[in-house]
Amino acid sequence: MRHRLKACAAALALTAWAGCQAPDRAPAEPLQSIWERPTAEKPPVPAARENTGPPTTAPAAVSPAGDGAAIARVNGELIARSTLLDVLLESHGVDLLEKLIVTATLRQQAGKLGIRISESDIRWEHDDALRRIVTPLTTLGGTTTMPGAGDFDREAAERTLDEFLAAKNISRAEFRMRMEQNAYLRKLAEREVRVEDSLLADEYRRVYGEKVQARCIQLSSPDAVKRVRAALEEGKDFELLARTMSENRFLAAQGGLLPPFTRYDDVPKLLRDAAFALKPGEISSTIHENNTFYILRIERRFPPSQVGVENVKDDLRRRIRDRLVRRRMDEMAGELFRAAAIEIDDPSLREAFRQRYPDINVGGR
Repeated sequence: MRHRLKACAAALALTAWAGCQAPDRAPAEPLQSIWERPTAEKPPVPAARENTGPPTTAPAAVSPAGDGAAIARVNGELIARSTLLDVLLESHGVDLLEKLIVTATLRQQAGKLGIRISESDIRWEHDDALRRIVTPLTTLGGTTTMPGAGDFDREAAERTLDEFLAAKNISRAEFRMRMEQNAYLRKLAEREVRVEDSLLADEYRRVYGEKVQARCIQLSSPDAVKRVRAALEEGKDFELLARTMSENRFLAAQGGLLPPFTRYDDVPKLLRDAAFALKPGEISSTIHENNTFYILRIERRFPPSQVGVENVKDDLRRRIRDRLVRRRMDEMAGELFRAAAIEIDDPSLREAFRQRYPDINVGGR
């Protein structure tokens, strides 16, 4: 299943937040990567529950004399709540169960360590996710800004989030669960991460080395690339094309202008390599990364900063810590998932779960 959003930052090749996808990687995929990865193919719907009785021509319904278990009525015909639940379990049960398992393992691990999260922690994660949505390509520098700091178009980010969730058929309740997981993961990871001084030199080059600033047109199809290339050959202004043709609304609003970045920054490597190979005013060839197409024009280059390492050690440590925490968050979710003792009582759901995770021992009653 692949759905492109023309009006949103969808040229980022959005990925469904599906929780666990494979037993050899973290079940809760980080938000910062969700907006950049190609959409995962939806797993096949599990076979319907075995039915040894006579065939039926319509879903089972509650009788008029039932005990109120009907969930809807169509021209007077009752639709049973159990019918709806059966279909939901077969269609979405494994996906949702994965999310619930991850949340449970995180809550249990946090409880063992005396860690609690609050609504403000969940709101922090929500705001951080929104901020990452509006940050073109990456969270340049790998750091997190505290909510409320800096300019941030919240309404635009919320609209983009709604479009993404609608395209992937993900509810706000599921997204909130994702934010709850992140709140637990962050507090758990922060207990473990230590920043060694040996990492400071590399971080200094990442943050204070030579930088380049570029404008970027972000597109989702070869046909769109052809149209932009044709317009450039006709002499159309790159900034104007970025405003009118880029499919990333946040880049478009800035005329495609990206924040300056170094050779070691968190911008995708293909884009970094292309940018640093060009001179100001030059336009790149088309860059294809994660099912998304980019065209860059270099605006300016900045020499390395002359600030001394000793003067920025605290900033460097903060940046390193943030990146290491996020990395540990990704790892920890998978570790707890694989270590959990999972029992699934529903036979159909248990079998579907085993098919997805053949290396995980799943019990049941």
